[in-house]
Amino acid sequence: KLIEQKIIKRFFEDLISLTKDSKILNKNSLLEFLQEKFKRNISIRLDFEKGGFEHDPIWIAKNPQILDKAAREELVELPLDLQSDEFRKKKDAEKDIYLKILHHLKAKSK
Repeated sequence: KLIEQKIIKRFFEDLISLTKDSKILNKNSLLEFLQEKFKRNISIRLDFEKGGFEHDPIWIAKNPQILDKAAREELVELPLDLQSDEFRKKKDAEKDIYLKILHHLKAKSK
């Protein structure tokens, strides 16, 4: 009982607090939110803008579209100005915009 309180419970509390706003899980969280809301198979389409120098690129994810995978129709209209911050890695820009989409949709559904 003491070990459970002191070590195991504390470990899980720390893990939950670390992953709460983690960018690693953004796409999964967004897809779960959308699938629960629409009860469909969801696809997210993004455009990427590459700037900077060839040896040191800067990536911005923009123009997100949330689509029904089967019908290929847009399910949600997102703001035209919704885009990621600038990142050196394309994957980081992608993770950032997923979090912004999720925050936008959660705020909109309240």
